[in-house]
Amino acid sequence: EETRRTSDSPDAKRTAAAISQLAEGVQGLVGHMREEQQQIREWVERQAAVQEDMRRLLRRLADQREKQL
Repeated sequence: EETRRTSDSPDAKRTAAAISQLAEGVQGLVGHMREEQQQIREWVERQAAVQEDMRRLLRRLADQREKQL
């Protein structure tokens, strides 16, 4: 009987609602962070590709310079 009165009290209902809202907020935050992580991974991959292209270009220029000397 005491447990029922406690769980049915307005305070308990407000607490349960607040916890539910908090859980939803945390879930949304986690989803947003995962999206940002994916964007960062994609950016890093693009940067790595650009860096590799630049390395190849510099190597070709250095090779051409050595041939001219």
